[in-house]
Amino acid sequence: VLLDSNFSSVITGIKYGRLVFQNLKKVILYLLPAGSFSELTPVLGNVLLGLPLPLSSFLMIFICVGTDIAPSLSLIQEKAEADLMKRKPRGKGGDKLVNWKLLGSAYLFTGVMETLSAFFMYFYYYSKYAKISPGDP
Repeated sequence: VLLDSNFSSVITGIKYGRLVFQNLKKVILYLLPAGSFSELTPVLGNVLLGLPLPLSSFLMIFICVGTDIAPSLSLIQEKAEADLMKRKPRGKGGDKLVNWKLLGSAYLFTGVMETLSAFFMYFYYYSKYAKISPGDP
């Protein structure tokens, strides 16, 4: 809703709309792999392979929510990039908030790296400090 007939108000509104869209994409890209992929794989490892759970499902969700709120709020408050207003406008069928490229980046790259590093640290800790190897009953 425009409260005046000044053209600069339209440009400011477009700028803030693009900034919100850009920051929402960053938050979604940050939260997608951490909130699903890296929490699902230990549960699947437990069910399918019999691996012990590092934490209960409730604790995994609680830690994820507790550690993801502050960084995602900082991504929302990020300033506009320099070329934000130089980009072409999005069309009706153009750039969507969540697309296949974003999902692929979140799950196939970031999610896999998070999961592999978490499993490595989990097995390393168990073998070094608890003296339990993955093949032990």
